[in-house]
Amino acid sequence: MSQKTFQTRYFGYALLALACLLTACSGGSSSEEFDSPTPDPTPNPTPENQEIKLNASVWNMMEGMRASTYDDQAAIQTEGHFTCTVYQANTTTPYINTTTVDWNGDPTNKWLFSDGKHYWPATGNLDFFAYMPKADKLSTDASYITGPTYELNGTLAPAPYFTCDMRGTVNKEFIWALATGQNKAGQGADGVTLTFKHPFTRIYFKLSESSGTAVRVNSITLSGENFYKTGKCTFDGTNSTWSNEGNAGSLGTLAINTPYLIIPSNYGSQTITVNVSWDEWNSFSTDLTSSALTLDWQAGYSYTYTLTVSKYALKVDTSKYTEQW
Repeated sequence: MSQKTFQTRYFGYALLALACLLTACSGGSSSEEFDSPTPDPTPNPTPENQEIKLNASVWNMMEGMRASTYDDQAAIQTEGHFTCTVYQANTTTPYINTTTVDWNGDPTNKWLFSDGKHYWPATGNLDFFAYMPKADKLSTDASYITGPTYELNGTLAPAPYFTCDMRGTVNKEFIWALATGQNKAGQGADGVTLTFKHPFTRIYFKLSESSGTAVRVNSITLSGENFYKTGKCTFDGTNSTWSNEGNAGSLGTLAINTPYLIIPSNYGSQTITVNVSWDEWNSFSTDLTSSALTLDWQAGYSYTYTLTVSKYALKVDTSKYTEQW
């Protein structure tokens, strides 16, 4: 064999061996190896832990003083705190133990759990119960309230309740909120909205402009001795239902431009008597009594009675006196 032939075969064998070696290293070749890679079907997966966020509002009341009642968003934000417990749905088993929720007005403008962040369970529903004034302020700010107590009704739905005794000082309103069946899928992004409701009736007296500027209202009384002072109130998240009412009596002497909280009920036909005097008649004062009025007061409503007085007559305007509170 000539040297040239040997060299030619040698290089051929070498090229063949190199080709086999490349094929072995690549594990074989196919057209699939050169296709574009399949994209990730979930490029932005949802985080496993999602924080529970709260929003709070209050059923608005359109008229009246704002000294001792929570009338709007600004009022509950000024209060700044409420008590909240979160339960596993339709149970009395806490998912988040009773804690305070605080209004952080600067800089976040958010309601935040005072004990830190809490997170949604991966599955299942939660029931949120809240009230204001917060628990450690009830004894001083709303001492007429006993409770509230969280329990379930006969169908295992939440039915928190409180009892009250309004024969003493009633210095600040009690309000509450219940949001049931909340979950990560439904409320995780926007947060749970707690809409506080008013379990009491509010009454309010004001003087009409047509009465003039010289008149002075010294006192207001309502006839009747049947106004309840004690009772039990149960809440389903929408309605406050009263029972066990008792210790009925008069409302005593009332004042103008002042809100009063009353246990709601149909108190029948009553009259309003106003003792008035006038600056231009220093020694003259008189009692003026209205015609009979039907006092069918409902929970969560404010009733404003506009008084028009003259020397010999009292007119009570109730044409636009009811506002849902």
